[in-house]
Amino acid sequence: MGFEFNIIFTPGTVKYLSLFLWSLLKWSDCSFRLVSNGCLPPERRYLKKLSRQNPRLEFWAIPTQNSKPHGLALNYLHAMTHSKHFCFMDSDIFATGDFIGPLARHQDQYAGIFSGA
Repeated sequence: MGFEFNIIFTPGTVKYLSLFLWSLLKWSDCSFRLVSNGCLPPERRYLKKLSRQNPRLEFWAIPTQNSKPHGLALNYLHAMTHSKHFCFMDSDIFATGDFIGPLARHQDQYAGIFSGA
């Protein structure tokens, strides 16, 4: 599919929620940009190290000392993204099966596709 998702991590979440990445890699052919939004230096180092473990992972840090509000973080990432689609997901997503197929079928019909309850 070629989708690249931005996954935003905030301080204190990296250690626990980064484990979910392996399920996303397993159940998709997507790439994932691990984004630090005000994370502490050890967390940023961990995300950077993690991103080197798989070619479908990339690390970005939003240039800020403190976490930006979610909307501002998304605006920044949107401005920095040059791919056809702008994709993002929460850092607490754990995949248990194909999650791209149902979304990808509609990509040419709509300007935005969202999932969730």
